Amino acid sequence: MISFYTCATDPKPKREITIDELVGMIRRPTIRITQTLKQWRAKAKEASIAQDLDDEIKLSEERDAIKKSLPGVTISGTFKHRKNDSLKAHSGLMTIDIDHLEDEDMQRAKDCLAGDPHVVFFYASPSGSGIKGGLLLDRLPANDAEHKVAFGAAREYLAKTHNLELDPATKDVSRLAFLSADPGCCHNPEAVPLDVEAWRELTAEEQEVERLQAILEKGSLTSILTAPQACPIILQRDDGTILGEAGNIVTIEGLMKCGKSGVLSAIIAAAIAPPGSTGDFLGLEVPEREGWILHFDCEQSPRGHHQLIKNAVEKRARLRDIPPCLKSFSFLEAEVKDRWPACQLAAESLAEQAPVRMVVFDGGADFLLLLNDEEASRNMVAAMHRFAVKHACLVVVVIHDNPNAESGKTRGHFGSELWRKAQSCIGITKGDDGISAMCGKNGILRDGEWPKNDSTYFRWSINEGMHVTVSDPSEARKQGKMVEKAEHLRGLAGRVFSAPVMTHTGLQQAIMKEIKSTDRTARTRIKSMVEMGVIIRREDRNYEVAK
Repeated sequence: MISFYTCATDPKPKREITIDELVGMIRRPTIRITQTLKQWRAKAKEASIAQDLDDEIKLSEERDAIKKSLPGVTISGTFKHRKNDSLKAHSGLMTIDIDHLEDEDMQRAKDCLAGDPHVVFFYASPSGSGIKGGLLLDRLPANDAEHKVAFGAAREYLAKTHNLELDPATKDVSRLAFLSADPGCCHNPEAVPLDVEAWRELTAEEQEVERLQAILEKGSLTSILTAPQACPIILQRDDGTILGEAGNIVTIEGLMKCGKSGVLSAIIAAAIAPPGSTGDFLGLEVPEREGWILHFDCEQSPRGHHQLIKNAVEKRARLRDIPPCLKSFSFLEAEVKDRWPACQLAAESLAEQAPVRMVVFDGGADFLLLLNDEEASRNMVAAMHRFAVKHACLVVVVIHDNPNAESGKTRGHFGSELWRKAQSCIGITKGDDGISAMCGKNGILRDGEWPKNDSTYFRWSINEGMHVTVSDPSEARKQGKMVEKAEHLRGLAGRVFSAPVMTHTGLQQAIMKEIKSTDRTARTRIKSMVEMGVIIRREDRNYEVAK
């Protein structure tokens, strides 16, 4: 049963009627309803074409007054007074009210509702550009609050099932629906109830629980019998040591001007070079050949950016120009806030054509305003890691070491967070002889070792115009230190020998005075001078400077 009102201004219903009676009224309207609809639509047309604003306002008010004179019903139940808190009994129907439909949309909406198992009835609204009706619920809401919960379920159902949007005002249980004239009013007495619980909108707390449950289900390991899909190896040493797999982060770390750009050039070149190429890739390999290589440069000038890619393409990979698989961007002039969204956009757009294989961020810290912002740093590294997992690619991040810290610590919280999350941290150091060494930071990788005594060495070549691989300089450096030490000791001998021949005690005291040391240190210096041939110990146990 539903309440019937003679017009919109009646506070109390005239009587209670059934849905069958309502359908009959709409299919066979009274002369009063027919004439009122005719007047209302004519006035609505006049208002829509009025040229003067005042005329339009006046005509619209007259149109609304005519509409309110139409009889109406509260589809969702019977009422003592037409107020939300005056519900006598709910009808089990949710009011369907869909407005502003064009001709094609109107027909589509009718077809959808006519075939829907939960729709009891519907008809064309008084305007002719909307639909009103009733949808059967599987429960009888006891009050307006419960009705609004059911409204959310009905709205969700119609939106997802038919892409139809209910008028938000329908959420009120006392919503009035004006009668209309529609001989084709659809009526389905055999409608089945809609499962409100299955379609109702979740509370904020329920949504949070559902979100967390999805995280748990996605990350749940239920069996060890089926191994996860193998991650492609993206970056490795030429001896097969794994440095970076798809879904991971690799960092390239070192002080300024130590050769990080040379390593980046080699990595990019190894990724784009034709199979079997013999270019100088500084001992690095990129086995995975399919997909995009993206390079985002936040540090170098346009000339430096061009030179890095030129070296990678022309000198290392030995190609005439940038291959289609490589996309390199300069972000030097881009605002910090725009850099990460631009990276995501580039990857998303390209991923529609082919998979993303590797993404290089030259200047990872330049995606943050403050390196010591702990929360921002953690979020940025997490975003990079999610990016790597989403695209099943390797993310390579270049970051500077802190020049004032010991043990090669990277800069800020950002560097610390990368250190914890990276699959491999590749450290680069540069010696006084201009030769750079590349190995695992502290010699340790997540999937193996790359100790310092197995470093890859390279230096800048003026002739080649790029960093090139060189042999292990350890022996040469050792010899150089020996020569340097010998020169130092000769200088010391020249200063302390006050006579051609000196006793051990006299030489020891002279050294102690010269370098302000203990007797033990002085004895060590005498021993080193003898071993390196700077002085000679005579048969009488005295000392003289070697000729």
